[in-house]
Amino acid sequence: ARGYRGVNVTIPHKQAVMPLMDDLSDAARAIGAVNTITVTQFSKLSPRSREEHNLENCVTRLQGDNTDWLGFIWPLDARGVELAGKSALLLGAGGSARAVVYALIQRGIGELTIWNRNLARADQLAQHAASLSPSLTINQSPLTVNRSPDLIINTTPVGMWPNMDASPWPDELPFPPGALVYDLVYRPEQTLLLRQAAAAGCVMQGGLEMLVAQGAASFEL
Repeated sequence: ARGYRGVNVTIPHKQAVMPLMDDLSDAARAIGAVNTITVTQFSKLSPRSREEHNLENCVTRLQGDNTDWLGFIWPLDARGVELAGKSALLLGAGGSARAVVYALIQRGIGELTIWNRNLARADQLAQHAASLSPSLTINQSPLTVNRSPDLIINTTPVGMWPNMDASPWPDELPFPPGALVYDLVYRPEQTLLLRQAAAAGCVMQGGLEMLVAQGAASFEL
């Protein structure tokens, strides 16, 4: 770890590195994934022996953290979006979805609907969300807009390059009026989902700002 203050971790290693950490932040523990490792070294020598300072005379500790949730929420904060008491429809139930759920709970979301093709994974995420916020209203249902969510979030890779002609949102399904549609996909910047949302008059938020924000948050640790 000579010269390194930290590293950024991406898929598929975010869960695998957790047992290797000496410490975990509350966010990393709650989300169940690490995307930033901070390296801290403590000298075993007295201040009078600094000239002998080397790796053999250091104790190194690895702190695992997760800034994905901050990357997700910062663009919404910048827009002045208030989430307290609002409803959200989450598309997907993978690792990114867990970070989003944590972020939504931190901002006081009132109702969460999870849609995922794999019902078992959706159920696991619902149970996880309930463990973080027992008072949160959680629904699992086919992709409908009966509950008219205020926020729609795509955490799946559908629409990512090179499959840019795909969208997780069926053409025949109308968007809730005035909903904010947030696509975590950042390549391309304008996904088919965002173009669908724009055509329906919805507010759009792409994933590139989240990518930049999570990296910026990592540098602040």
